[in-house]
Amino acid sequence: MPCSLILGYPRDRDESKGVEVYINPATGLSARTLYGVGGHWFVRPTGSAINWDGDGIPTESGVAVNPNDINNLSVNGPKQCTGGGTNLVGFEDWSHLIYNFRDGKGFADSSLPDTTEIPEELTNENIELMEANPPADTVALPGISINDVSSTEGNSSTTNFDFTVTRAGNTTGTSSVHFTTADGTASSLSDYSSNSGTLNFAAGETTKTINVDINGDTVVEPDETFNVNLSNCTLCNIADAKGVGTIENDDLVTVPSIFINDVAKTEGNVTTTDFNFTLTRSGTAAQLANPSSVTWATSDGTATGPSDYTAVPPTVISFAAGETSKTVTVLVNGDTTVEPNETFNVNLSVCVNCTITDNLGVGTIVNDDGVRDVDNDGVPDNIDQCLTVPGPASNNGCPEKQVVVGGEILGIDMSSLFVAGAFANAGWIIPITGVTAG
Repeated sequence: MPCSLILGYPRDRDESKGVEVYINPATGLSARTLYGVGGHWFVRPTGSAINWDGDGIPTESGVAVNPNDINNLSVNGPKQCTGGGTNLVGFEDWSHLIYNFRDGKGFADSSLPDTTEIPEELTNENIELMEANPPADTVALPGISINDVSSTEGNSSTTNFDFTVTRAGNTTGTSSVHFTTADGTASSLSDYSSNSGTLNFAAGETTKTINVDINGDTVVEPDETFNVNLSNCTLCNIADAKGVGTIENDDLVTVPSIFINDVAKTEGNVTTTDFNFTLTRSGTAAQLANPSSVTWATSDGTATGPSDYTAVPPTVISFAAGETSKTVTVLVNGDTTVEPNETFNVNLSVCVNCTITDNLGVGTIVNDDGVRDVDNDGVPDNIDQCLTVPGPASNNGCPEKQVVVGGEILGIDMSSLFVAGAFANAGWIIPITGVTAG
């Protein structure tokens, strides 16, 4: 539906010129000159002149465009155009007006100058109107995105991580976006310097750079990350809000190595025995100049905790600068049980500022509860020999001990072979007819 928009103020009691822009969806824009007086606009009838009375009020030969006073024009929101082509539509339908004159000069915004500054000749080619509430798809905003950056940290001073923020799409206008850094696995207290601010894109500008300083060190550690986050985009849309910075560790070749020894001891018959394992840190003077740490813990082999030894959960042990060895102790429980040698393990893991060249220390619990030589002659007992079992007077020659041959307990209760009280202080000779094991 066609409607019109008045550009300019009608000055009170004096004749002033303005322009009515005629909007017709079918034919586009056209303009005509208006005359205003007494706070009202009038259009000059074709071929006639406006007659003024003594008070500056036009006579009936002038046709009033709007019966209402329009001295105070403002932008109040959308308003529907109604009526015919001569109906007035105020600034409610428009948020921004631009007037481009033939000499290149112009003015913008909805605050209009004195009407004497409005040229008499305006055409639809040099009037630009923007709707106050256009549909969302009529205004194309640029997209803002940020890249990821990966680099080594260096050993001293700082390394620059430069993130590129790119504006794509409709870049004819200005845009702005806020940025700030945030910790990932890297910390702003030690690994990098935090940064934040606002990027302002001028019309036509497509890229901006964000710099983050990375602190160099000689500590061996995993690769670490931090983030650069975008927010509060003005006259733009955020397509990628997060840039990831990856600080790559470059200190692996400058660290010492750590290894552990094996330990073998008898267990004893009572209390506990200390099994002391030595952790050795080896390297050049420069490598040993920094501290290191490693985690150690026990695990079962054929020996089991807590019956054979006291298990130790994962525990960190630290090496000071220049220190080359540490001792870790495992308590082994003594007993009098005849059993094979048994083993347990001391495992190394999580080496900080070091590498592990031997991560397994084996503890061997040597059995010290084996049966004595029965005939006590110091000579190994073989098949076709005889073992002399002494018969102490205390049990009338009735041995109550079990006899072990070749390391296996035969489980013979010798007392069943004797008559109680017989053969006092005597002994028995037992022929060895075979060996079942060992």
